[in-house]
Amino acid sequence: MLGVHHFIDNTSEDVAAAFNRLGGARAALAPVTNAKAMTPVIDGLAVPSRLIVIGVDAEPILVLSLQLIGASRSIVGHAVGASIDSRDTLAFSALSGVRPMFETMPLAILSSGQGL
Repeated sequence: MLGVHHFIDNTSEDVAAAFNRLGGARAALAPVTNAKAMTPVIDGLAVPSRLIVIGVDAEPILVLSLQLIGASRSIVGHAVGASIDSRDTLAFSALSGVRPMFETMPLAILSSGQGL
């Protein structure tokens, strides 16, 4: 994940304010599965910038067209899931001090669909 050097936890601080203190984010990766958590990020994006959504939620991300057009911002989605994505995420975790949580399940549960 080239150029990624900051992790901002939206449960402990205002994401837009944190980005703005850093001068605004040129790109922000949104791995959360909660659209309400992604919405505040938009006001912390720089000019121009991009919000990259990889977390899936059935609810919409609320954004005003002025938030996008007035600052040349864009929102894009990207499907992830390849092993290299997991490797890059873990490398970023090590770089930034974020620790992953793992859940292990017996293969029988996964193959039966019960773990999905």
